[in-house]
Amino acid sequence: MREIKFRAWHKPFKDNDFGAGYKYGNNVISFHDMSPEKYELEQYTGLHNDDGAELYEGDILLDPDTGYIVGAVEYREDGFWCGDDRLVDCIDCQVVGNAHERLEYLED
Repeated sequence: MREIKFRAWHKPFKDNDFGAGYKYGNNVISFHDMSPEKYELEQYTGLHNDDGAELYEGDILLDPDTGYIVGAVEYREDGFWCGDDRLVDCIDCQVVGNAHERLEYLED
């Protein structure tokens, strides 16, 4: 049975450089900032890549054999995918960021 886990991305940090206005780890989020609409949940896929990293929705994967970005992990009706491939075919890929921090990888 697959372990069900989520990670959350705090949307107000999106498009802000850490250190410019926020200090990640030292920033205290007040109670009024904890409303659900300010977070995007990303589900754990139940898989790890070859480096042992847990794979979550939104992770951007690089194929080490070709040096090309495969895409971002996303959930579709029939499971987790990365680009045109089922995620199980991409577990030898490296996580190079996520869709919130490294959007430039997905723009090509």
